[in-house]
Amino acid sequence: MPVDVKTRTALTGPGLVLQVKNVSTRHLTFLVTLKNPTTNQEKSYRLDAAPSGTVEVGYKEGWTVASGDQLKIANNDYKVWEGSVP
Repeated sequence: MPVDVKTRTALTGPGLVLQVKNVSTRHLTFLVTLKNPTTNQEKSYRLDAAPSGTVEVGYKEGWTVASGDQLKIANNDYKVWEGSVP
C-alpha cells in the first residue's frame, strides 16, 4: 500500500488526527477503518487522495483518534495496510 501514516495533535478539539499520505503518482481512494479495542467501536471512512496528497480523519469527521486505536487501510489494487496508533 503506497501510504505514509502519521498522527498529529488536534488543533481545535480533543484527541489526535490521523494523517494518511498517498505516496503514489496517481489518485487513490482508500477505505480507512478505525477501531477502539476498549469500547469495540468501529467506523469506516472513504478518503480520496491526490498524488502525494494527505487526507485526515479526526473528531471533525466523527472519530476522536486515541493511542491504541487499530486501523486498516484498504484499496483493491494493494494489500491491506494494518497498524495501530502509538
